[in-house]
Amino acid sequence: MPGAFSLMNLEVTKMATAKSQISTIGDEPVAAEEVATTTPGVTAPAGDKEYITIHSGGEDGGTDAVFVGLNGYAYQIPRDKPFLVPKEVTQILRDAVFTSYKAGPGGAVTERTMPRYVFTTQAA
Repeated sequence: MPGAFSLMNLEVTKMATAKSQISTIGDEPVAAEEVATTTPGVTAPAGDKEYITIHSGGEDGGTDAVFVGLNGYAYQIPRDKPFLVPKEVTQILRDAVFTSYKAGPGGAVTERTMPRYVFTTQAA
């Protein structure tokens, strides 16, 4: 049956292109333009930049790189390493929060909003 999903007959589509590249990131700070990808016709945001270090967390995926998209420009920011990004990317991470709910005395629910990522910044 065409289009049916089966674990026994899983089709994998090649997603890489002739222009695809694999990069490794050393211990030195890396400029976002060196590893970020763009949509055709979209240029990297210009303006003030800063170094950001996103610290590892104890949750699942807490050591994975963090993806941030800004106006069609993608950043894959490694954890625990200084990474040069536009200040707008830092603001996106500041705005990324999650809300947890906890049952309190008498069934009252306490809402708590916390930052999604713990990070530090440094002027470029």
